[in-house]
Amino acid sequence: MAGATEDWTQAKAKGNQAYQAGNHLLAVEHFTTAIQLTPKDGDHQLHILYSNRSAARLNLGLAYEALADAKKCTEIQPAFAKGWSRVGAAMYRMGRYPEAVAAYTEGLVQAPGNADLTRALAEASHAAQEMRGPPRRDLLPHLRAFFLKDRLATRLFLPRVFMLLNGLIYLIPFLPAGWGLASYRRVLYTAAVLHLYALYNAHGFPKFTIDFLARCMQDVHASPLFLSLLLLSFRSKTYLPGVAALLLTEGMQVLCFLNQLLALARPAAEKALSARFMGLAMRYTQNPRYGALPTPQARWAALFTASASHAAALEIGTGLFLGLELLTPRRNIFGIFLFWQYLQMRYMLDQSGVVKGHFKRLDDFLLRLTSHPSCPAFLGRGYELLRGYLGRAVAIPDPQQQRRPPQGGGMPRCCVM
Repeated sequence: MAGATEDWTQAKAKGNQAYQAGNHLLAVEHFTTAIQLTPKDGDHQLHILYSNRSAARLNLGLAYEALADAKKCTEIQPAFAKGWSRVGAAMYRMGRYPEAVAAYTEGLVQAPGNADLTRALAEASHAAQEMRGPPRRDLLPHLRAFFLKDRLATRLFLPRVFMLLNGLIYLIPFLPAGWGLASYRRVLYTAAVLHLYALYNAHGFPKFTIDFLARCMQDVHASPLFLSLLLLSFRSKTYLPGVAALLLTEGMQVLCFLNQLLALARPAAEKALSARFMGLAMRYTQNPRYGALPTPQARWAALFTASASHAAALEIGTGLFLGLELLTPRRNIFGIFLFWQYLQMRYMLDQSGVVKGHFKRLDDFLLRLTSHPSCPAFLGRGYELLRGYLGRAVAIPDPQQQRRPPQGGGMPRCCVM
């Protein structure tokens, strides 16, 4: 038993050290190990371990998991005031202010006069009084100010909802084929008009100048506009990954708009909903510290970045699917050429590194596949030739070379960057 005691105490010490260093993810791992190693007989401070893990999880934004640990702490040791403080803190983070008041009150019963509990109780009591949001007579001016603050997002909200509804109809099985195709095309037409309007709103009426073209090409609305037009060019064919890329980014914009409305009208409900989906957001963004981001704006920025990354992966997947279609009678050589030109443009204009990162991972995978001993040698040589050609195609011309006329006459290479 002594060896086990040493193990859990060491894990607890490592957890405390990680927590104090601000590495809450590592702290959760160590506290979990300590809980697993702690003997269940006798007083081995198990309630403190649950309390510590609750604090670490709450710092990661995992309010529901933190609440479960805090409740376990109070079950083991109801007289432990800090356990009730952990319950109150998790409830407060979830927007459940009356329950937070009850938890802090119970903590003060166990530790009368505790300054931290008294201050937390006052904050929770004030939040409980304000949890209904602004009165109706004050809500309408707030909503008006919200809609006028970002007029573009307000104008694009209903078209985005229309896109999502048609995307849902397209995905429903067992509907007549004509319904699905019509809904698919409505998604693409709506996306094209939506992003064309956004470009017009940002840059004005089209001007036939290099500067205007450069500004439009670097705008975030240019890529989905080109993607929707390309997918429409395939006429009766539908490509789920391509339309999913459009729906993913527009769906995230709709969620953000609705979240802001809910936070304005019912702040407590917004906090509870955000806490409920915090774990899902962490998995979606692949960021275990997502919940620890300091502001809602930072968390939404992380969600938009993740959506752009997933959408880029879907676009590349569409390109690969079109490449495989070359082996079938359904092939559209000119359409495939245009789509890969679009992907080349996406690669060259990518300043965030998202698109380049996906292509790098795809390249690594194909290199491992074609260099495998079981792979025919001609496939490896063929991929090396294709890889070299694509590398030259996306290479940015040197400015000095652009100023010099090419040998043999002709136009110099140029790029819009």
